[in-house]
Amino acid sequence: MNPSGILCFIRDCNFSFCEEPRPQTPFLRPKSRETALAPLFGFQHWTRLLGLTIHTFDLAHLAVLGYPEQAGIETYLIERKLDNCKPCGGAIPLCMIDEFDLPKDIVDRQVKKMTMISPTNREVQIGQTLKDDEFIGMVRREVLDDFLRQRAKKNGATLINGLFMGMTLPTNKGESYVLTYNDYEGEEGNARKGDKKTLEVDVVIGADGANSRVAKDIEAGDYEYAIAFQERMRIPEQKMDYYKDRAEMYVGEDVSPDFYAWVFPKCDHVAVGTGTVVDKKGIQR
Repeated sequence: MNPSGILCFIRDCNFSFCEEPRPQTPFLRPKSRETALAPLFGFQHWTRLLGLTIHTFDLAHLAVLGYPEQAGIETYLIERKLDNCKPCGGAIPLCMIDEFDLPKDIVDRQVKKMTMISPTNREVQIGQTLKDDEFIGMVRREVLDDFLRQRAKKNGATLINGLFMGMTLPTNKGESYVLTYNDYEGEEGNARKGDKKTLEVDVVIGADGANSRVAKDIEAGDYEYAIAFQERMRIPEQKMDYYKDRAEMYVGEDVSPDFYAWVFPKCDHVAVGTGTVVDKKGIQR
Protein backbone atom coordinates (compact mmCIF):
# COMPACT_ATOMS: atom_id res chain seq x y z
CA MET A 1 0.00 0.00 0.00
CA ASN A 2 1.31 3.43 -0.91
CA PRO A 3 0.11 5.89 1.73
CA SER A 4 -1.40 9.02 0.24
CA GLY A 5 -1.27 10.99 3.49
CA ILE A 6 0.11 10.76 7.00
CA LEU A 7 -2.10 11.45 10.00
CA CYS A 8 -1.08 11.71 13.63
CA PHE A 9 -3.60 11.41 16.47
CA ILE A 10 -2.20 12.71 19.77
CA ARG A 11 -3.98 11.68 22.95
CA ASP A 12 -3.32 12.29 26.61
CA CYS A 13 -6.01 10.07 28.10
CA ASN A 14 -8.77 12.49 27.17
CA PHE A 15 -11.81 11.90 25.01
CA SER A 16 -14.88 13.85 23.99
CA PHE A 17 -18.07 12.09 23.02
CA CYS A 18 -21.09 13.34 21.13
CA GLU A 19 -24.28 11.81 19.84
CA GLU A 20 -24.32 13.44 16.42
CA PRO A 21 -24.36 11.08 13.41
CA ARG A 22 -21.06 10.43 11.73
CA PRO A 23 -20.61 10.83 7.96
CA GLN A 24 -22.07 8.11 5.78
CA THR A 25 -18.77 7.82 3.92
CA PRO A 26 -16.19 6.72 6.54
CA PHE A 27 -13.17 8.28 4.87
CA LEU A 28 -12.19 9.36 1.38
CA ARG A 29 -8.81 8.82 -0.16
CA PRO A 30 -7.19 12.27 -0.23
CA LYS A 31 -6.39 13.69 -3.64
CA SER A 32 -3.23 15.44 -2.49
CA ARG A 33 -0.91 15.92 0.48
CA GLU A 34 -2.53 19.24 1.32
CA THR A 35 -1.78 20.01 4.95
CA ALA A 36 -4.45 20.70 7.54
CA LEU A 37 -4.64 20.84 11.31
CA ALA A 38 -7.63 19.42 13.13
CA PRO A 39 -7.47 20.10 16.88
CA LEU A 40 -10.13 18.21 18.82
CA PHE A 41 -11.21 20.56 21.60
CA GLY A 42 -14.99 20.50 21.28
CA PHE A 43 -17.41 18.77 19.02
CA GLN A 44 -18.74 21.98 17.45
CA HIS A 45 -15.45 22.66 15.64
CA TRP A 46 -15.26 21.98 11.92
CA THR A 47 -12.24 21.90 9.64
CA ARG A 48 -11.38 21.19 6.01
CA LEU A 49 -9.18 18.13 5.70
CA LEU A 50 -7.50 17.13 2.45
CA GLY A 51 -10.36 18.42 0.34
CA LEU A 52 -13.02 16.83 2.56
CA THR A 53 -15.07 18.78 5.10
CA ILE A 54 -15.42 16.61 8.17
CA HIS A 55 -16.41 16.93 11.81
CA THR A 56 -13.29 16.77 13.98
CA PHE A 57 -14.95 14.41 16.46
CA ASP A 58 -15.71 12.00 13.66
CA LEU A 59 -12.16 12.38 12.38
CA ALA A 60 -10.79 11.33 15.75
CA HIS A 61 -13.37 8.54 15.84
CA LEU A 62 -12.08 7.29 12.49
CA ALA A 63 -8.48 7.56 13.63
CA VAL A 64 -9.22 5.37 16.63
CA LEU A 65 -11.08 2.83 14.53
CA GLY A 66 -8.24 2.67 12.05
CA TYR A 67 -10.26 3.75 9.00
CA PRO A 68 -7.65 6.27 7.77
CA GLU A 69 -5.11 3.45 7.50
CA GLN A 70 -7.59 1.38 5.53
CA ALA A 71 -8.09 4.36 3.21
CA GLY A 72 -4.38 4.50 2.44
CA ILE A 73 -3.40 7.02 5.10
CA GLU A 74 -0.44 6.17 7.30
CA THR A 75 -1.74 6.72 10.84
CA TYR A 76 0.08 7.20 14.15
CA LEU A 77 -1.36 7.38 17.66
CA ILE A 78 0.84 8.92 20.36
CA GLU A 79 -0.28 7.99 23.87
CA ARG A 80 1.61 9.17 26.95
CA LYS A 81 0.49 6.55 29.46
CA LEU A 82 -1.00 3.31 28.23
CA ASP A 83 -2.24 2.09 31.63
CA ASN A 84 -3.74 5.37 32.83
CA CYS A 85 -7.02 5.26 34.78
CA LYS A 86 -8.56 8.53 33.67
CA PRO A 87 -10.65 10.32 36.36
CA CYS A 88 -13.77 9.97 34.25
CA GLY A 89 -17.14 8.74 35.46
CA GLY A 90 -17.21 6.43 32.47
CA ALA A 91 -20.87 6.86 31.53
CA ILE A 92 -21.50 6.31 27.82
CA PRO A 93 -24.68 6.73 25.78
CA LEU A 94 -26.34 3.61 24.45
CA CYS A 95 -25.79 4.69 20.84
CA MET A 96 -22.02 4.64 21.36
CA ILE A 97 -21.99 0.85 21.70
CA ASP A 98 -23.25 0.48 18.14
CA GLU A 99 -21.42 3.46 16.66
CA PHE A 100 -18.06 2.31 18.03
CA ASP A 101 -18.92 -1.36 17.49
CA LEU A 102 -18.07 -2.11 21.12
CA PRO A 103 -18.35 -5.62 22.59
CA LYS A 104 -21.18 -5.96 25.09
CA ASP A 105 -18.88 -7.16 27.88
CA ILE A 106 -16.94 -3.89 27.87
CA VAL A 107 -19.88 -2.37 29.80
CA ASP A 108 -19.49 -3.07 33.52
CA ARG A 109 -22.98 -1.99 34.55
CA GLN A 110 -26.22 -1.20 32.77
CA VAL A 111 -27.66 1.71 34.74
CA LYS A 112 -31.43 2.11 34.49
CA LYS A 113 -32.00 4.21 37.59
CA MET A 114 -30.56 7.62 38.37
CA THR A 115 -31.03 9.43 41.67
CA MET A 116 -30.53 13.20 41.50
CA ILE A 117 -29.88 14.72 44.93
CA SER A 118 -30.29 18.45 45.57
CA PRO A 119 -28.39 20.65 48.07
CA THR A 120 -31.32 20.20 50.50
CA ASN A 121 -31.14 16.39 50.07
CA ARG A 122 -34.32 16.22 48.03
CA GLU A 123 -34.20 13.26 45.69
CA VAL A 124 -35.58 12.94 42.18
CA GLN A 125 -35.72 9.51 40.57
CA ILE A 126 -34.94 9.35 36.85
CA GLY A 127 -35.29 6.38 34.56
CA GLN A 128 -38.93 5.39 34.79
CA THR A 129 -39.44 6.16 31.09
CA LEU A 130 -36.59 3.96 29.86
CA LYS A 131 -37.53 1.03 27.67
CA ASP A 132 -36.53 -2.48 28.69
CA ASP A 133 -33.51 -2.49 26.36
CA GLU A 134 -32.34 1.05 27.20
CA PHE A 135 -29.66 1.93 29.73
CA ILE A 136 -26.62 4.11 30.45
CA GLY A 137 -23.44 2.12 30.03
CA MET A 138 -20.80 2.28 32.74
CA VAL A 139 -17.25 1.53 31.64
CA ARG A 140 -13.76 1.76 33.06
CA ARG A 141 -11.81 4.13 30.86
CA GLU A 142 -8.59 2.13 30.97
CA VAL A 143 -10.52 -0.86 29.57
CA LEU A 144 -12.39 1.12 26.91
CA ASP A 145 -9.38 3.17 25.83
CA ASP A 146 -7.11 0.14 25.53
CA PHE A 147 -9.70 -1.72 23.48
CA LEU A 148 -9.94 1.18 21.01
CA ARG A 149 -6.16 1.55 20.82
CA GLN A 150 -5.58 -2.13 20.19
CA ARG A 151 -8.27 -2.26 17.54
CA ALA A 152 -6.72 0.73 15.78
CA LYS A 153 -3.35 -1.03 15.93
CA LYS A 154 -4.86 -4.20 14.53
CA ASN A 155 -6.37 -2.17 11.68
CA GLY A 156 -2.94 -0.85 10.76
CA ALA A 157 -2.32 2.25 12.87
CA THR A 158 1.07 2.66 14.56
CA LEU A 159 0.78 3.04 18.34
CA ILE A 160 3.55 5.08 19.97
CA ASN A 161 3.97 5.11 23.73
CA GLY A 162 5.44 8.56 24.11
CA LEU A 163 5.04 12.17 25.19
CA PHE A 164 4.33 14.83 22.57
CA MET A 165 6.65 17.77 23.21
CA GLY A 166 5.86 20.18 20.41
CA MET A 167 5.76 20.66 16.66
CA THR A 168 6.97 22.89 13.89
CA LEU A 169 4.16 24.16 11.70
CA PRO A 170 4.51 24.23 7.91
CA THR A 171 5.21 27.63 6.40
CA ASN A 172 4.51 26.75 2.76
CA LYS A 173 1.92 24.68 0.96
CA GLY A 174 2.97 21.08 0.62
CA GLU A 175 5.18 21.07 3.72
CA SER A 176 4.56 18.74 6.64
CA TYR A 177 4.18 19.20 10.38
CA VAL A 178 7.30 18.10 12.22
CA LEU A 179 6.44 16.59 15.60
CA THR A 180 8.90 16.14 18.45
CA TYR A 181 8.14 13.51 21.07
CA ASN A 182 9.84 11.43 23.74
CA ASP A 183 9.56 7.75 22.85
CA TYR A 184 9.09 5.60 25.97
CA GLU A 185 9.33 2.26 24.17
CA GLY A 186 11.34 -0.24 26.19
CA GLU A 187 11.73 2.00 29.27
CA GLU A 188 10.23 1.20 32.67
CA GLY A 189 9.29 3.25 35.71
CA ASN A 190 7.87 6.68 36.39
CA ALA A 191 11.23 8.41 35.98
CA ARG A 192 11.66 7.38 32.36
CA LYS A 193 12.59 10.22 30.03
CA GLY A 194 12.42 8.48 26.69
CA ASP A 195 14.34 8.98 23.49
CA LYS A 196 13.78 12.25 21.64
CA LYS A 197 12.39 11.57 18.18
CA THR A 198 10.71 13.46 15.35
CA LEU A 199 7.90 12.54 13.01
CA GLU A 200 6.69 14.27 9.83
CA VAL A 201 2.94 14.17 9.21
CA ASP A 202 0.36 15.94 7.08
CA VAL A 203 -2.44 16.17 9.66
CA VAL A 204 -2.39 16.42 13.44
CA ILE A 205 -5.40 15.74 15.65
CA GLY A 206 -4.76 17.13 19.11
CA ALA A 207 -6.83 15.32 21.74
CA ASP A 208 -4.22 15.84 24.42
CA GLY A 209 -6.35 17.24 27.19
CA ALA A 210 -7.11 20.56 28.83
CA ASN A 211 -3.46 21.63 28.93
CA SER A 212 -3.02 20.72 25.28
CA ARG A 213 0.42 21.29 23.82
CA VAL A 214 -1.09 21.10 20.36
CA ALA A 215 -3.41 23.99 21.28
CA LYS A 216 -0.44 25.98 22.57
CA ASP A 217 1.61 25.40 19.43
CA ILE A 218 -1.16 26.60 17.13
CA GLU A 219 -2.02 29.50 19.49
CA ALA A 220 -5.59 28.35 19.93
CA GLY A 221 -6.19 30.97 22.61
CA ASP A 222 -8.27 30.64 25.75
CA TYR A 223 -10.94 28.00 26.06
CA GLU A 224 -13.08 26.61 28.84
CA TYR A 225 -12.18 23.31 30.43
CA ALA A 226 -13.11 21.36 33.51
CA ILE A 227 -11.00 19.42 35.97
CA ALA A 228 -12.16 16.36 37.84
CA PHE A 229 -11.19 14.28 40.86
CA GLN A 230 -12.31 10.70 41.29
CA GLU A 231 -11.72 7.83 43.68
CA ARG A 232 -12.67 4.20 43.25
CA MET A 233 -14.13 2.64 46.36
CA ARG A 234 -14.95 -0.91 47.31
CA ILE A 235 -18.02 -1.09 49.51
CA PRO A 236 -19.76 -3.96 51.33
CA GLU A 237 -21.57 -6.39 49.05
CA GLN A 238 -25.04 -5.54 50.34
CA LYS A 239 -24.44 -1.85 49.60
CA MET A 240 -22.95 -2.70 46.22
CA ASP A 241 -26.18 -4.52 45.40
CA TYR A 242 -28.01 -1.19 45.76
CA TYR A 243 -25.85 0.23 42.96
CA LYS A 244 -26.10 -2.76 40.60
CA ASP A 245 -28.22 -0.74 38.14
CA ARG A 246 -28.29 2.66 39.85
CA ALA A 247 -26.15 5.80 39.71
CA GLU A 248 -26.30 8.95 41.83
CA MET A 249 -25.61 12.59 41.01
CA TYR A 250 -25.29 15.35 43.62
CA VAL A 251 -25.57 19.09 42.95
CA GLY A 252 -24.82 22.01 45.26
CA GLU A 253 -21.92 24.16 46.37
CA ASP A 254 -20.93 21.63 49.01
CA VAL A 255 -19.82 19.28 46.20
CA SER A 256 -19.02 21.78 43.40
CA PRO A 257 -19.78 25.45 42.70
CA ASP A 258 -20.75 24.81 39.08
CA PHE A 259 -20.58 21.10 38.39
CA TYR A 260 -21.82 18.00 40.15
CA ALA A 261 -20.59 14.99 42.05
CA TRP A 262 -21.29 11.41 41.05
CA VAL A 263 -21.41 7.87 42.32
CA PHE A 264 -21.21 5.52 39.34
CA PRO A 265 -21.13 1.72 39.72
CA LYS A 266 -18.44 -0.35 38.04
CA CYS A 267 -17.70 -4.08 37.96
CA ASP A 268 -16.90 -4.57 41.68
CA HIS A 269 -16.71 -1.02 43.07
CA VAL A 270 -18.15 2.48 42.74
CA ALA A 271 -16.44 5.52 41.23
CA VAL A 272 -16.96 8.68 43.32
CA GLY A 273 -15.93 12.00 41.86
CA THR A 274 -16.55 15.69 41.33
CA GLY A 275 -15.33 18.45 39.06
CA THR A 276 -15.43 22.16 38.31
CA VAL A 277 -14.82 24.73 35.61
CA VAL A 278 -14.59 27.91 37.70
CA ASP A 279 -12.90 26.85 40.96
CA LYS A 280 -10.01 24.66 39.90
CA LYS A 281 -8.01 25.25 43.11
CA GLY A 282 -10.87 25.32 45.59
CA ILE A 283 -12.36 22.06 44.38
CA GLN A 284 -9.50 20.20 46.07
CA ARG A 285 -11.03 21.10 49.43
